[in-house]
Amino acid sequence: MILVVAIAASLLSRRADHARRLRAFPCQMARFERELESSLAKASNDTERRSISDRYRSRKRVLIEEAIDLSLIRPRDPASFEVLALIATSADDIPDLRDRALDATIRTQIRNPAIVALCAQLARLGRTFEPADDLLRRAIRDNPTREVRGRALLSLGQRKLEHARVLRFIRQNPAAEKKLASSIGGGIQYILKPDPDDLEQEAENLFEQVINGYQDVLDYQKIARKAIFELTRLSVGKPAPEIEGRDSYGRTISLSSFRGKLVVVIFSGLT
Repeated sequence: MILVVAIAASLLSRRADHARRLRAFPCQMARFERELESSLAKASNDTERRSISDRYRSRKRVLIEEAIDLSLIRPRDPASFEVLALIATSADDIPDLRDRALDATIRTQIRNPAIVALCAQLARLGRTFEPADDLLRRAIRDNPTREVRGRALLSLGQRKLEHARVLRFIRQNPAAEKKLASSIGGGIQYILKPDPDDLEQEAENLFEQVINGYQDVLDYQKIARKAIFELTRLSVGKPAPEIEGRDSYGRTISLSSFRGKLVVVIFSGLT
């Protein structure tokens, strides 16, 4: 009996310690970044700054690895999601752990309503590609909360648009491929493989789903409609939106009347 009580007490103590360490992680990260900033400010040259950054990155890796492990041990603890979201959005300098945090979020938090905030943050492409796209797709498919599904659709569409822009830039500037590969920690083929036109078509389809399925969410509607307008009317190679005005003689003219001709439009007016 005494042995059973002792084991139970030990387990409770361990769980309490895990919970305490999870909750302490955001403060530890903030303190860590302040220390790094202070140390870099005192460095006298680039070599010293690189040495300091490498040393701090090693310590940061240990801290993040422990936090991810704890979040997997305690997936129902609200602090676990907060920890994983923080790592996923602030560990670009350690891309393998950033992507591991995204994977852990998919495995343990994909049905969590609080994931809506992370979905919104992932609207920007940043330095993570495939893992973040996977998380948004899983949220669309598996999260029971309508708000989360709508936000994930919107963010995935925004990411596809930016992905297409990045891909076009790389194809016009081949030297950028190597730099991008070094900054994202692998997965470069995921970026290079699609066709930009296909990505833009996928984005348009995602925005259409938001417009058709979330008429009551005005913020989502506004973002989706604006994105589709820019994609279909303001992109290079697309027909320009109609513009009417007056020429220097006061006659009404329209942009469409110059179709097929080179046109320079100058906007001016009194302020």
